[in-house]
Amino acid sequence: MKPYTRQLLENLTTNPKEFYYSNGGATSLLKCYFGGEDITTLIPLLSNENEYVQRCGVFVASEMGGEACILLPYVLNLLESDPSPDVMWDALDIVAVCSVGQNSSCFQIVLNCLGNHDKALAKRAMRLSSLATESQLLAVKEYFAKTTSTASEHILGLDMLLNGNKVDALRGLASDRLLLASYSAVYFSRANLPKERLKDMAQTCQHEHVVEFLKDD
Repeated sequence: MKPYTRQLLENLTTNPKEFYYSNGGATSLLKCYFGGEDITTLIPLLSNENEYVQRCGVFVASEMGGEACILLPYVLNLLESDPSPDVMWDALDIVAVCSVGQNSSCFQIVLNCLGNHDKALAKRAMRLSSLATESQLLAVKEYFAKTTSTASEHILGLDMLLNGNKVDALRGLASDRLLLASYSAVYFSRANLPKERLKDMAQTCQHEHVVEFLKDD
């Protein structure tokens, strides 16, 4: 590890909150990894119990694209610890990028956030879902099919994304079932419809953050 990176990491772990809110602290750390620092040296940050250390770790990892996939097991462990919404935001980005190959079914973590009580995270999950590949959706459908019956609404939503039609999606968008409305909004986002058309469709939805997602799409 380069001395400058080591010093930044020491500063972060010694005074996490101060480092996080300092002018350019996390950005300076990111530049070290853009400059070739070994990305596995972020593992202690992802395993740290301090929220601000975690924030810096997932922020840097989320900016590294596919290079961060080696960190996926540690990101998954972090998500199991019920982290803050700020940590989850970047962690979801990592999961979305790294849910490939044998890890494709990990994308279920993103889809499970469609119904998150934090509306910003739910909208982020919708955005990431609108960019999901067919292989990710198929892998997650298979994953949900092997779980309990509580996954039935996810399977219904995934069928819509994979094989659905506009009529079903319009019906789902007007539903009082949040998860179904969310999948329907993702369906229309993936259809690349004109923005004004999405705004018109949003008027049929009764879930505020789903409406916001369509209007902002």
